[in-house]
This record gives sequence, C-alpha cells and structure tokens, in this order.
Amino acid sequence: MEQETNVKKINTITVSSKTFSRRAMVYQCTMCQSRFVDMDDNYRLCPYCGRKIIGIE
Repeated sequence: MEQETNVKKINTITVSSKTFSRRAMVYQCTMCQSRFVDMDDNYRLCPYCGRKIIGIE
C-alpha cells in the first residue's frame, strides 16, 4: 500500500521574471513537515518524502 499524506496551504506568493509574473501556492506536507512551491497545482506526490497527496487542508 502506498503511503499517503495531506498538505496544508501556507501562503500565496508571486513568482516573476522579465517575461512573466504568476501566483504560486506554498504547501506544507503534514507528514514530513517540508514546504514546497507549486505553480501549476499539479503535484501528486510530496517532493520530499514521496507520499501520495490525497487532500489539501
């Protein structure tokens, strides 16, 4: 059985360069407590512990 986790929304940030400006979400894994940025809202696994993301708190 695959290990699962939820993530918490921590913050919204703006990521910008000379060619674009975009909003991104900062999430925190509830199992390993690591924070990561997701610009496309497409993460399926925590990039640090590898657990499947099953929900957002």
